[in-house]
Amino acid sequence: MNLNNNDKNNGVLTASSGNHGAGTAAAAKALNIPVKIYVPQKISNKKENKIAKFGAEIVKVDGSADYAEHVALNTAKETGETYISPYNHEDIIAGQGTIGQEILTQNSDIDTIIVSVGGGGLISGIGLTTKSINPELQLIGAFPENAPAMKVCMEKGQIVEVPEQDTLSDGTAGGIEPGSITLPICTAVVDQTVTVTETEIADAMQLIKDSHNMIIEGAAGVSVASLIKSRVQFKGKQVCIVICGGNVTDEMFDKAMQMVAK
Repeated sequence: MNLNNNDKNNGVLTASSGNHGAGTAAAAKALNIPVKIYVPQKISNKKENKIAKFGAEIVKVDGSADYAEHVALNTAKETGETYISPYNHEDIIAGQGTIGQEILTQNSDIDTIIVSVGGGGLISGIGLTTKSINPELQLIGAFPENAPAMKVCMEKGQIVEVPEQDTLSDGTAGGIEPGSITLPICTAVVDQTVTVTETEIADAMQLIKDSHNMIIEGAAGVSVASLIKSRVQFKGKQVCIVICGGNVTDEMFDKAMQMVAK
């Protein structure tokens, strides 16, 4: 972590129930830095255990992922701990951008990449990296219909509060931090957006299970569902879908499969 000794001693905190939370906890453990991870009260046991195994202090907040982020930000201001945003920082975006480099290194013929979007850090990093290599590459932002915060902010041209409903894509849920650098980046690099329903997400999760014997979480299902929904326009294209996570409990996956059954 790019922190001075005083900041390291004060500790760090973040708000994330997904890969960022686990990654921050792992880095803090390696560097012997005190760390707190703020998560919604409804965090799945699988995600909580993944973070806890690195020794982080998990702070559960009675509310949404958006509210957990709000509490973490305010706590950092009060305590002097360093807040590490899951998306609103150049270093975080740069790190996530290495995924784009890996994609084009493995297959330079890729001309379309579909990425699920929450706060926008992942798609910002991938977009900046891949478009610096291939400016003609098409970047598609995939959103759950129940939680399209960044999509709405892009359409409005500013960060606004966006009402959300429960979604299988809990990894992308939550609002956008005021002043986030991801809004102008997403506006610049995202060529198209696609929204998908909860049933479409569930269908995509089942498809990946049946065709690849892989269990993916709802956030990853969003990008798969977006390809299925828009498959006609991608005919003949070299398309890459970013599978951004598999941290789903049996209960959540069963819920998705019940939606498919209906």
